[in-house]
Amino acid sequence: MVNIHSFQNFVLVMGRPVPGQAGRGRVLRPLVLGRSAPRACCSAARTKTTPFGIYMFTRQALEHYFVYCGLKREVRMFIDTHAHLYAKAFDSDREAMLTRAHASGITHFLLPNVDSDSIEAMLALESRHPESCLAMMGLHPCSVKENVEQELATVRAWLDKRPFIAIGEIGIDLYWDKTFFEQQKEAFLQQVAWALELDLPIVIHARESMDILIDLVRNVGDNRLRGVFHCFTGTAAQAESIMEMGFYLGIGGVVTYKNGGWIKLCKKFL
Repeated sequence: MVNIHSFQNFVLVMGRPVPGQAGRGRVLRPLVLGRSAPRACCSAARTKTTPFGIYMFTRQALEHYFVYCGLKREVRMFIDTHAHLYAKAFDSDREAMLTRAHASGITHFLLPNVDSDSIEAMLALESRHPESCLAMMGLHPCSVKENVEQELATVRAWLDKRPFIAIGEIGIDLYWDKTFFEQQKEAFLQQVAWALELDLPIVIHARESMDILIDLVRNVGDNRLRGVFHCFTGTAAQAESIMEMGFYLGIGGVVTYKNGGWIKLCKKFL
């Protein structure tokens, strides 16, 4: 999965920790289209790394890396890794927005599911744009209610029916309601088990529950588990813990908020 973000004369590339290197100079190796960059490319490019798994490449360095991988020398490439584009709120201008997005270099959109009510619209959008819209399957924590078993059965039925890009979005949300906290944990762990069974990444929704979810993921104790804590709003220590487990941190719209915390974190680690 490509995660490349242009910024002035640099390009930000999402990466993963090099095995055995955690805590030793924060050595990370970027992944572009699933290929690890050679160390020589990283060091010679004067790249900057952070524990968020973000690489700051010069454009020239990234083009050299693309040549190394045998890829097209083009860095104006974006993937929106979390977009509920199928929501009714976008019915009036969805197609126009997709046209503008493609013209701006956004090549793919990953569509997280919410619950049984969102599946039809999500899959319909994917069928209209199979080259760019890729569906996930999962149960959002805010949709964990009295009928959680029925909702999970629907998720499992779809996972058995066809392939999906990931299991998501899943997690724990204690901001709106704590009534179904235990059920949210159980639903999360059940879907994590399915992700391991099917060898799929997970997309984690964490609101007022970051430490709880970090502990749950850590306690699973399976190195095959991978994914992203989407729209990360935690602390530097939480970011370290997440990256040490091999997960990505999602940079959402909060990055534009004056008090969102991302500027402080970037100043600390860049």
